[in-house]
Amino acid sequence: MDDQSILTALRNGGQDAFDQLYAQYFRQLFSFAHAMLGSVQDAEDVVQERFIFLLGRPHIWKRVTELRPYLFKVINNACLRHIGSVESAAKKEQMYLRYLSSWHENDQPEILRQLNAAQRARILAPLLSRLGRQCRRAIELVYFDDKTYAEAASIMGISKDSIKTHLSAGKAFFRKRIDALMHVVLMLCVFR
Repeated sequence: MDDQSILTALRNGGQDAFDQLYAQYFRQLFSFAHAMLGSVQDAEDVVQERFIFLLGRPHIWKRVTELRPYLFKVINNACLRHIGSVESAAKKEQMYLRYLSSWHENDQPEILRQLNAAQRARILAPLLSRLGRQCRRAIELVYFDDKTYAEAASIMGISKDSIKTHLSAGKAFFRKRIDALMHVVLMLCVFR
């Protein structure tokens, strides 16, 4: 089937046309996404997710005039969003690690004070993803963006006292998890 025939059938809501579209373009779009992303898994995920998106929105085909350029544009945009989200996540992770490794010494549990910044970062990194969304956002605004409590509260739509509570809860979260982690490490050392 040529592109115009597929496009016409898609406009008429033909499932066979969508199957033909997938069979004809998946490999090409996957190769394109793989070249952009450098990861087989990410490329497959992006292309499959976009095909699922297109399958659920048959009205889109009424606006498409040329099939091939449209599909490559869709995949290009999806890859760019994916790259942006990965870079953003990595940047945030780096910022959290910087925050955690630069805690004021008196705020850190005793065991952390005995470690260097790299060792602290390795211990704290797995805990970051478990921190609540509000706590993370408050920490990000106050410690990374240098916002005052009042500014952070305004951005988050909460009170200044709530910001303080979130920051305190974030520190308590890490202290509790670190203490438990250190007990496990000490027990492993004792029983070796």
